[in-house]
Amino acid sequence: MDARALLDSVAAAYGALRTLQGEALSISLAEEEGWSQRTETRLKFFYAAPDRIRVEQPGRRGSVMVSNGTELKRFSRDHARYFRSSAPPLDLLSGVFVPESPAPTHGPVLFGNIGKRVLEAETMDDETLVVDGAETPCHVVSALYDREDWLQAGVNHPVRFSIDARNRLVLRMEGKLDPQPLPELIRPPVRWTLAITRLTANGEIPEGVFEFTPPEGVSEYRPGMAPGGEER
Repeated sequence: MDARALLDSVAAAYGALRTLQGEALSISLAEEEGWSQRTETRLKFFYAAPDRIRVEQPGRRGSVMVSNGTELKRFSRDHARYFRSSAPPLDLLSGVFVPESPAPTHGPVLFGNIGKRVLEAETMDDETLVVDGAETPCHVVSALYDREDWLQAGVNHPVRFSIDARNRLVLRMEGKLDPQPLPELIRPPVRWTLAITRLTANGEIPEGVFEFTPPEGVSEYRPGMAPGGEER
């Protein structure tokens, strides 16, 4: 299959989803001579069409982002507050692939935009991945995206996608990010990987997933609130 046609088939597969849920591992590796830093983040995610999504990082220093289509809530366990606002369009939420900034800070897990802003694309040799204990045949495509409008574009590199050959869902993405250096800060390039470790499409989503109840002792932060919690 032509590379661009393959990307379009992936976008169509995500557009047809009723629900999606699973787990992923996000890995970043920054290296320069004499130094390296590796970061791993485990993610859980849930999506229900057309615009409900939850992406969470479990654990003591974890975080939650959940939108029920009307309201967006964000919570980090490093803070004793959660943030609430009106829900923006789905394309502006964490967990959605952004061609201008493909590095997976917290996701992405939805790839409806995978065929947009493509400068170049080519298919590569097929491969087999093991996901949730099962061998899965995958098509592989490399795509270079137009990032000219992105403020921190840096040097542009292609993104490599491993795509389930049966249902056209992305199971792995890899790339390289050269951050645009500030005059006072030189940052090394980062190689990153997002690997889906469990994935269920069009299954039943547990009740209450797209709501968020803050832990005991956590208060809501609102614009105009002073650091101590009182209204300005």
